[in-house]
Amino acid sequence: MALQRIYRLTEAGSEAWESQDPDLPIEYQRILGVVGEGADLKVIRTSLTSYPENELLEWLATAEELGLIECLPASPSLGLQR
Repeated sequence: MALQRIYRLTEAGSEAWESQDPDLPIEYQRILGVVGEGADLKVIRTSLTSYPENELLEWLATAEELGLIECLPASPSLGLQR
């Protein structure tokens, strides 16, 4: 069984979300809104069903490269249910 991963906002991602940065494409703004304090890929996919999975995965990777989100192994310390 694969280890579940959780995405959550970084400080830069929180700032971008709170300011509703107009320079940030709407797709990334939506991702930031869904990710918040923590969301797994299933929750993100369910919340953003209008986007093809391959694009969503690409956007998540780019958002991580930009330092807006981080991807961590799921753990009880994150306060999220598996």
